[in-house]
Amino acid sequence: MLKAPSVTVFMPVYNGENYLKEAIESILRQTFSDFEFLIIDDGSVDKSVAIIQSIPDERIRFIQNERNMGLPFTRNKGFTLAKGEYIAFIDSDDTSAPDRLEKQVNFMEAHPQVGICGSWVQDVDAQGTILPGKVRRYPTEDEKIRRMLLWSPPLWNPSLILRKQVIIEHNLFHDPQYLIGEDYDLWVRASRVAKLANIPEYLHYYRRHAHQISTRRSIEAVWNVCNLQLGVLFHLIKKYLPNDDLGNLEKDLANPTLLPTNLVSVDHLIDKIISSGIPTGELSKNTLQASRKDLWFKFFAGLPRFDLKVYRIIRQSTFFSTLPYWVRFNVWLKCLAGIRQEWIVPLQSFRANLKNRKRKIVWP
Repeated sequence: MLKAPSVTVFMPVYNGENYLKEAIESILRQTFSDFEFLIIDDGSVDKSVAIIQSIPDERIRFIQNERNMGLPFTRNKGFTLAKGEYIAFIDSDDTSAPDRLEKQVNFMEAHPQVGICGSWVQDVDAQGTILPGKVRRYPTEDEKIRRMLLWSPPLWNPSLILRKQVIIEHNLFHDPQYLIGEDYDLWVRASRVAKLANIPEYLHYYRRHAHQISTRRSIEAVWNVCNLQLGVLFHLIKKYLPNDDLGNLEKDLANPTLLPTNLVSVDHLIDKIISSGIPTGELSKNTLQASRKDLWFKFFAGLPRFDLKVYRIIRQSTFFSTLPYWVRFNVWLKCLAGIRQEWIVPLQSFRANLKNRKRKIVWP
């Protein structure tokens, strides 16, 4: 019986022909050799399948979905099919440093309490050229990573290596309701059962181009991140409040469609903590206020559509009452008109371009 590999490198692919070969080759050139390379194509209609099949390497295990099922489904399938003790991610448009797997496996072996480990990230352009100064230095210690979960993602998904046992034992499969931000959701849940870490080295290269999912669906991404950060905040404050004050909020937080109502509810809980002077340790009054403000601004930036129903909900919040009158009036007008967020983003871009053009005019 063949021995299972130490690592399963997992790559989900959907119409990734432009950069796919380079991404695959960056894994096949790894200094660490005890791995299988699981590639799952999610119904590509370009040349992705032909590119994968043209690379003759016995470490590649290629599987095709019968049709496009979406990233959460495909990643969950990868978790199930992986044979390795560890699962390392890579996206079909990114690349890894040659010693990435070697350094991450060594780290995980030396730190058995860590369930997920990432690295620092260097951005590159569409051609793969390093973008000077465009780097992502994430916190390396578990405590700091958990703290950052309250504000923004502290890990970079394609740079990660995970213990498969942690995923399976704690049912940390991706939630299909998060088509965008499903990785953030996994980290939040994983942080409650295992330690998180980042290696302070640039082991991953993130390619920036116009066709990424995060670029195409940025509004939905902001909405989901806001919902997940709200859950992090709630889990931090709930221990300081009686159960009667919490109601069904913990259950409701699992439903992203209830975000406006949930945000107002947590807003009121923060008011209660601040006004009652309840001691919260490192979670200071300033941190609570800043976190609430950050969440509300993310909410407005990711709101799919302004409407009067939403307006009636958000006007109940303490945060909304602190905004200048003209800002509240502007929000009311947008809600009255039923403006969609995707209408606003191109309009803002148009205004910025028009402003720049005016600046370039040289009068005779």
